Amino acid sequence: MTKRRFPILPAVTTAALVLVLAGCPTGDDGKNNGGGGGGGGGSSLISGEIGATLAFTDVQVYTLDESGAIPAYPVYTGTTTFTTKTPSDGTATLTDGKLTLNFGTPVAGDLTTTAFSTFLSDYNSVAVAPVDAKAVFLELSTATADLRKMNSELTIGGTSFTLKTEHVDYVYVNKDVTVTGNGKTNVADGSTLVTKNFTLALKEGWNAIYRVDQGTGEEDIVLDETMSVNDSTGLKWVLD
Repeated sequence: MTKRRFPILPAVTTAALVLVLAGCPTGDDGKNNGGGGGGGGGSSLISGEIGATLAFTDVQVYTLDESGAIPAYPVYTGTTTFTTKTPSDGTATLTDGKLTLNFGTPVAGDLTTTAFSTFLSDYNSVAVAPVDAKAVFLELSTATADLRKMNSELTIGGTSFTLKTEHVDYVYVNKDVTVTGNGKTNVADGSTLVTKNFTLALKEGWNAIYRVDQGTGEEDIVLDETMSVNDSTGLKWVLD
């Protein structure tokens, strides 16, 4: 599967951030079978225990525009095909800018014992108990972009700024599992991501893992990441 993206800060000055701050995305257009959705005004956490079926209907999708000082999220209105769809069974369509998907129990060949260690490569000593538990993460990509559920907020305070990026990832496990790992420091392109020790208790079936990276800086920034078994009603599905 595709390695999850390291959160990188756009290379902009504080003055530029002030000028374009009004363009930062807000609001929520997601609807899911786990409950919640609708209305603007930020993110609200809901239970990450989804159950046997992961399903969404007519959810608005956005694109990522990095041509300005701060990334923007224009509404996507096109129709395209997913060239990567994991798990391989189930259905996922993107028509007139709206996402509809339905995934039940994945086929045995899509489930692996290494899904968590691969996905959580920004952590040390990732372990799953029981060790024979198998999992698969939802992954959808077109020929040119990956589809992610996320949101970013940027706040200016004097000469510094605060960045908060939220993500939700969906994972199927074939039995109740406990996933643990140790945090570590990851550095790339002017950003430092400090992950924390974690314990995730996941139920058999589909689960949502909520990750939030946040920190304050001037030119370089240190982001702390935390995780929990939650979904969020305040994030966008973004093609990037």
